[in-house]
This record gives sequence, structure tokens and C-alpha cells, in this order.
Amino acid sequence: MKCISFICLSWLFSFFWFDVVLGQNLFGWSITEIEEAEANAQTRTISDVVMAEQFDYPVLENTTNYTNRISCLDKLDDQFEESLKRISKTIKRELHWVEIYKNGGRYILFCDYNYVKLYWELNTYWDDNNNIPPSWFMVRNSINAMLLSE
Repeated sequence: MKCISFICLSWLFSFFWFDVVLGQNLFGWSITEIEEAEANAQTRTISDVVMAEQFDYPVLENTTNYTNRISCLDKLDDQFEESLKRISKTIKRELHWVEIYKNGGRYILFCDYNYVKLYWELNTYWDDNNNIPPSWFMVRNSINAMLLSE
């Protein structure tokens, strides 16, 4: 049985070994074409991405400081419950993240730890078009530092 599987694999490999020897992949592109495309590609730093997308990022509207995580999360839960009572479309994405849709946009609330000042923050952001670039979620706590470094 092992011999048959080895023969089958050898037979399948025989169709592709010319492509491998000639430097081509299964898609018909030669390796030199791929290397040329990679050489011509422009590399962008995270600061470049932030500079280009900053006008579509949500705006920080309010920050409240807390001494510990539990009190920050309790306040976030209170705001979540309050928005449900007002019959707003509210989504609790994670334990530390709530989105409240209102007036064609949304409020985004995060409990984040500020490593510089060593306390918890409940940050409230407003997004007016519900179109946030994915990079914002990664850099939301350091946007100002990135923009100042440019």
C-alpha cells in the first residue's frame, strides 16, 4: 500500500517538476515576475497608514478615568443597560467594548488601560459614517503619538 501511494505521488510530481525547474509556480507566473513585483511595491509604515486614514477615524469625545478595571467595566455595563432601555441599537462586542448606534452614526465605548499614566480610561468615540478603517482598532491609543512624530 505504501508503494502504491509513493508511485501515485511520484506520478503527480512528474507533472510539476518541469515548472519547478523552470522557476514557475502553479499559477503560471515565473519567479522573476514575482520578485520584480515585490521590488516595485512600496512599503508603508504604520505612521503613513495613520496619516492617510486619519480623516475617517472616529473622534474621541470623552474620557473618564478609573483607578481599577472593575469600576471601568461596571460603568461600561451601566451605559450598555441604559442604552438598551432607551431602545437604541446597542451591541456589546466584547467585555471592554460597546457600540451604540444613534442618529446615523455610532458611539464606540472602550475600557482601555493607559500605560503612560497607569490608570483605566473609559473612552467614548463618535463615528459619523459607520466606516472605520481596520487599522484604527490597532492604533486608537497611540494615534496622537504617531501624528506628532511625523
